[in-house]
Amino acid sequence: MLIPIAVSSVAAGLLAATSYLPYKNHLKLHGEAIDPATLGLNHNLNLKHCTPLSTRLPDEAAGSTEPSFCEDIAIDRRTGVAYLSCDPTRLTWDARAGIYEDDSDKLASEQGKPGIWAWDTNRRSLPRKLYISSPPPEYPLKAPADLQSTFHPLGIAVTASHPYFVEEPKKGEEARPEPPANLVLVANKPYADRPGVVDIFVHDFDKIGGKDHTTLRWIKRVQGEDLVGSHSDFDTRFNIDPFRIAIFEEQYSERIERAYPDPLHVSESPDHLAGFQDDDPETTASKYIRIPSFFVTSLPDRSSKSTVETSSVFSAVWEPIASYLSSHYSRVSDSVTRKVFAHHSSINKTLSVRLDGSDPDQWQGFPPLIQAWDGGGGKAGSNSSATALFIPSLTSDSSKVQEWEQHWVRGIAGGIRDHHVTVRETTKDGQPNNILRLYKTYTPSFVNFFSMEHESPIRALVVDQHGRTWTASNPNTRSVEEWIASQRDERRRRLGLSSASVSSVLSSSERPPRPAGKIDQTTFVFRHFGSVVAHPWETEKLRLKKEKGVWLRKEYHTFNIFQSPAETKAQIEARSEDEHKEGGFLPTIPTGLAINLKQKLLFVTGAYEERGIAMCSLPQDWVEP
Repeated sequence: MLIPIAVSSVAAGLLAATSYLPYKNHLKLHGEAIDPATLGLNHNLNLKHCTPLSTRLPDEAAGSTEPSFCEDIAIDRRTGVAYLSCDPTRLTWDARAGIYEDDSDKLASEQGKPGIWAWDTNRRSLPRKLYISSPPPEYPLKAPADLQSTFHPLGIAVTASHPYFVEEPKKGEEARPEPPANLVLVANKPYADRPGVVDIFVHDFDKIGGKDHTTLRWIKRVQGEDLVGSHSDFDTRFNIDPFRIAIFEEQYSERIERAYPDPLHVSESPDHLAGFQDDDPETTASKYIRIPSFFVTSLPDRSSKSTVETSSVFSAVWEPIASYLSSHYSRVSDSVTRKVFAHHSSINKTLSVRLDGSDPDQWQGFPPLIQAWDGGGGKAGSNSSATALFIPSLTSDSSKVQEWEQHWVRGIAGGIRDHHVTVRETTKDGQPNNILRLYKTYTPSFVNFFSMEHESPIRALVVDQHGRTWTASNPNTRSVEEWIASQRDERRRRLGLSSASVSSVLSSSERPPRPAGKIDQTTFVFRHFGSVVAHPWETEKLRLKKEKGVWLRKEYHTFNIFQSPAETKAQIEARSEDEHKEGGFLPTIPTGLAINLKQKLLFVTGAYEERGIAMCSLPQDWVEP
């Protein structure tokens, strides 16, 4: 009788002992061990350098004439034009959380409708919301009707309209001019009951207004079978629900005329002038667009289960151990979120990217981010637009940004695949003709040599042209969840939804405080046998080392650049106007970052932020050149 009791007691003691340390480390990662006072008003670093885009006070809502609730931002380095994907219906149409309750525009007069905004950062003019234009009936592809009615943008990426403007000039050649247009790729979640899509638009600069041109012309949608990711080595297929996009400036599509075709009554008119023919490379490239391939990450597959809002943080000491024993307690995200996919625009097909080793770990509540880096380009000895991929990895007790470098250990042939594609063309006499073409694609493989440790889970990521990472996070995860829940419930009340809480409306002092936030820069030095060989910006040194086949080890250093405090609404309302002006602000929960090193500016967006986006000037003596 006593033996079973003794065995049970020992087992319980061992379980408690083995559970305590993982649970403690888990709580530390998510900020549960931090004294709330530490994240209060003293959690303020260089915040005065961060301001709204307009002259309004930082605490005022942005309104419908300024971008707010912006998920992501991307800047084209060639033109300096930034693009923002914004969705004021986010709190009740939230693809991140799998919540699809209401996407109406009842509050559009206050907060605007979902859309894409453009902004010439070189001129510091205010962003403009772009009107989405559909092609005429003569265009070979029919634009989906939901572009105007059910548009919910997530991740966004931008590149030049033609590879001619992307290519680095050879020695002795003149620098490429600015492109006459940009291609804008947007992850869009128009429907709750099916995977999202990737919509591709062109933004013309040689039309009325130049870079302030306010029309975004739809070109193509990637969806359905074209977005089903196939594994290169197995028959496994993944239904991709696009979240983040990174341009892969290689393996482009066939060329497409940049201008929409003229209506028949114009093109068939005897007075219509077709224009002069000019075959110099720049003029030819200006007339056409070619869509690049791109990397894409996926939201979790929620097709077979109802969505229930659960915390990303364990609440009991036994849960970390239980999560390994039963999926019911697990917070590990769906397997598709751990994959990286490459959509090959040359064949309009998506393949799973091979990540040699284990895939990046993903955690519930933190959708997968991705950034591609060209290794500094030809000046630094790189020969690919995706020399490395940067992907945050999150486990129960560890937060990292992993750098996955493209490699050829398996040989280039290991990534080459043959694809037979049927192309429908028209003969000279107007008869339809089907042609079977053979395409070869190369899907690069990557290996993880380097990882950067972080104190908190990463919520936003950008990589600058020197390969340094900028990350945004919130030190306390549970405070983030409580604040979003409060904001979501407030919107439900205003819309009159039945899902709104039945409890009384909370006063400004009773509402959860805005969580503290921070932004870090992680830089590195190259070492060889212990000696510092080069810094990230010393491209000539790096090129010479690469040409000699010297492999350099990276040593990372992370520095905190900006901090924002946790504040209740009552504390914010109690500040004077001068205090608001001098205080600055960061989006409460940062979800998008973009950087312009030339102007020394960092841009921060927040998917749940009604106060717009922040423009932060990089403080001297705090960041590298």
